[in-house]
Amino acid sequence: MSFRHGRPNILTAAIYIQMNTSLRPFLIVFGILFWLSVYSLAQAATYYVAPTGNNANPGTIGQPFATLQKAQDVANPGDTIYMRGGTYTLTSYVNITKSGSAGNVINVLNYPAEIPILDGINLTNDSFPNIRLSGSYWYIKGLEIINAPYSGIYITGSNNTIEFSNVHHNVQLNAQGGGIQVASGSSNLILNNDVHHQSYGAGGTGGDGIEVAPQLTGNVIRGNRVWRNHDDGIDLWGSKGVLVENNWVWQNGYDDSLIKTSGNGCGIKLGGSGDANEGTHTVRNNVLWHNGEDGINDNAATNPSTIYNNTSYDHVRSGMYNFNFWSAHANVLRNNLSFAGNGVAINGSVNAQYNSWNNPPSVIVTLGDFVTTDFIANTAARQADGSLPVSSFLRLAAGSDLIDKGTDVGIAYTGSAPDLGAYEYVNSVASPPAPGNLVVGR
Repeated sequence: MSFRHGRPNILTAAIYIQMNTSLRPFLIVFGILFWLSVYSLAQAATYYVAPTGNNANPGTIGQPFATLQKAQDVANPGDTIYMRGGTYTLTSYVNITKSGSAGNVINVLNYPAEIPILDGINLTNDSFPNIRLSGSYWYIKGLEIINAPYSGIYITGSNNTIEFSNVHHNVQLNAQGGGIQVASGSSNLILNNDVHHQSYGAGGTGGDGIEVAPQLTGNVIRGNRVWRNHDDGIDLWGSKGVLVENNWVWQNGYDDSLIKTSGNGCGIKLGGSGDANEGTHTVRNNVLWHNGEDGINDNAATNPSTIYNNTSYDHVRSGMYNFNFWSAHANVLRNNLSFAGNGVAINGSVNAQYNSWNNPPSVIVTLGDFVTTDFIANTAARQADGSLPVSSFLRLAAGSDLIDKGTDVGIAYTGSAPDLGAYEYVNSVASPPAPGNLVVGR
């Protein structure tokens, strides 16, 4: 088969396939699609961006572009953009309007072992995020996003992934913003990010960590650490069908002196807009502690959600609860664990069974049920693949009466039944790594 300049000759491939007459129709279609795919991959380009670059450059590693915007402007489906380390002081927001495709996403990646910082400190328009992502099929990984007037990353496209990024100190000029805000679109994945210190003004009147608002389903929030945002940690106001799993959410609604801000401070808020389609979320295996208001609050979301195997610890302000499901909607709560703080507030319409506060046979949660209640290991560096660090915080200790006291909700478990809370007991809990505290200030 002939190739021209290293690329497959599609016409020659099609003629070759037609020689097999027994499967000719299938082979013609399959062959052309296959070679079109190969041809597309052969065309994928790699571009580089560096703070010392120039947008008149060709975007090679030796002659990089200066801005992510320039790389977006020239990129095509399947291309990869590497951002070199250093600070990119924005003069306008990065406007990502192009789209990849299901088989050819457009990648924006930190150059290995380097941290590109997109800084919006000079942006004065209070509607500007640092990145506005209206395109679809983008994969963005390893960026640091700081000082946006509005949201750090503002998403209206679909099938995008934001991974292993550090999004902090945004929402400088507009209280309605968030660290990562999914305002529209479906099937966006917010994965393994650190989202913290979003704050509007000295009084801290706003600034959610992660917001998801659309009623298009398939959006997922997974493996994130969300802390000290001046409003809520994860806010699902007005949204529908969001999966929230395996996140650590703490001290939202507080500043660095642990003084309550004038924002709310719920760990996870499930609604509140009053829209007829709001709700139907799945919230599972999250750990929430020391937030300024409730751990998880249904906030009168119109439609019920399923709340499985979450651990909520020590929400202590007056009138605030580890689990607050106060409205008359049939939310389903199973295998959840409440410890310390003000306990739970559960409306009689809620379908709550096999939780630590209403478990047959009854259980009593004590300090001895846990390996440790010290969360310092949770603030260590993430693992190399971006996953959460190893920690024994609020993991069940040997002999706990919370082991095997749950009911099967479709989440994998060991033993005769699921355990209560976010973690299944294992015989040997790994020792936490040496603490490497997250930077909580500037």
